[in-house]
Amino acid sequence: MKKINILGKPYKLIYVNSPYDVDIARKEAYWGQTDEWTREIRIYKRNRSNEDIFEVTLHEIIHSIADILDLGFKDEEKDINALSVALADTLTRNNFLKGSNYEKD
Repeated sequence: MKKINILGKPYKLIYVNSPYDVDIARKEAYWGQTDEWTREIRIYKRNRSNEDIFEVTLHEIIHSIADILDLGFKDEEKDINALSVALADTLTRNNFLKGSNYEKD
């Protein structure tokens, strides 16, 4: 488990091996989920590429930023997904990422 600071708020990054462990209620299968109450970001990592894990982690970080800043996206999931894909691609293509800050087994 790692921690990340998002706009001054500490979040736990938790990487799990089952998509059902991502859901706080353990009823749905998800790639990632952010729980603003507990400040936990859970990501499904098993058998996934570093790129996929990074993109989902970035997606969940953007969810937290949107919540903290009350951005009010028109279509939140679609808009955040578009931003996370674009940012992940831009950061990767331009070698802004040296190593990783997430766990990969």
